[in-house]
Amino acid sequence: MYEPIVRLDSQNQFVLIPIDLGPDLGNATDRVFLVAFGTGFRFRSSLNAVTAIIGGTPAQLTFAGAQPNFTGLDQANIQLPRSLIGRGEVDVVLTVDGQTANTVRMSVK
Repeated sequence: MYEPIVRLDSQNQFVLIPIDLGPDLGNATDRVFLVAFGTGFRFRSSLNAVTAIIGGTPAQLTFAGAQPNFTGLDQANIQLPRSLIGRGEVDVVLTVDGQTANTVRMSVK
């Protein structure tokens, strides 16, 4: 199941939609992923050379490479740590082989 993390408001501005990692989500063992898209990280030296820091907290990457359905698009699957519950707006920083991508923001309930 996929859920958006942003919406457009009446003035065509992006507004963050909080991701629910709390107890209403299900078991504490349920995993929630941020699927991030970009370009260039398919050429990473190894998966261990890709890091994600969300709100200052390291997050596990399970995949970083070519998106299988869209030519030229890359995808990173980032497992969201449950320690982010209640943090509100946080920065997402993806680094590949020492190169940091543009920082983006997301919101966590």
